Amino acid sequence: MNGNYKMGLLTDEQRAQVVIGNVKHKTIPQILYKYREFDNFTESIFKDSSLYFSKPSGFNDPFDCKIVDTGNYSFQEIIDYFIGCGMPKQDAVTVALQNVTNPNYVVSVIEKVRAEVMDRHGILCLSKRPDSILMWSYYSKAHTGFVLGFDVLEDPPFFVMPLPIKYVPDYPAFRYLVEKEKLVTHGMISKSKFWDHEEEVRICKRTGAGLYKFSKKCLTEIVFGCQTKDADRNKLIKFLKDYGYSHVKLKRTVPSRNSYKLEIQDLTIA
Repeated sequence: MNGNYKMGLLTDEQRAQVVIGNVKHKTIPQILYKYREFDNFTESIFKDSSLYFSKPSGFNDPFDCKIVDTGNYSFQEIIDYFIGCGMPKQDAVTVALQNVTNPNYVVSVIEKVRAEVMDRHGILCLSKRPDSILMWSYYSKAHTGFVLGFDVLEDPPFFVMPLPIKYVPDYPAFRYLVEKEKLVTHGMISKSKFWDHEEEVRICKRTGAGLYKFSKKCLTEIVFGCQTKDADRNKLIKFLKDYGYSHVKLKRTVPSRNSYKLEIQDLTIA
């Protein structure tokens, strides 16, 4: 198992060192990107130096974080699982007995518990690339938004724990009751191959959904879309000045003249 997924056993400093090692060994790139549109929360990103980590149940892809539970559990495996979830032994035995006459009962209970366990995590979805035409189209409001570029090595604790996504044709399949750790190592990192253009890396917080602060110095660049309005661009540049981000490099996307791709150029402000 990759060291990323044993991070609950490590100290904060050790977790940060694992993230640094992931960059060193190119498991994740040093710069990760977040696509954004201009909205009512734009200023708070810079004012509060924070980003929102979502519950998996809030993702826009209904196929995301799904698994196939291959099941075939023994009576004792069912009892042990529910006791492990904090259920009194007698209640766990009652659930297991109901499974004898109605196997769908335990399946439905397990599905509910599994969804609750998944939603105890907070997820930030980032990308390895800032020039995806599709991502600019649907995450940055038809190229009118912007992309934030973060240097992982400038704030490793913020990027605990990184999960590079694997794009696969089918849901990951395993016996959930006896392989619970695979909910993260397989379930959270598997997406349909239809999404492989995103080149996604997820940052998973075991402490749940919500706002998490990042170090200002780890925000190193902002890329404006080829359709970004001057007024929005100027407003964001003012946020950078007002809230202490003078080090951030400004860039923009420009449609290529001879192919379907975006070129990224430095942006000089007069």
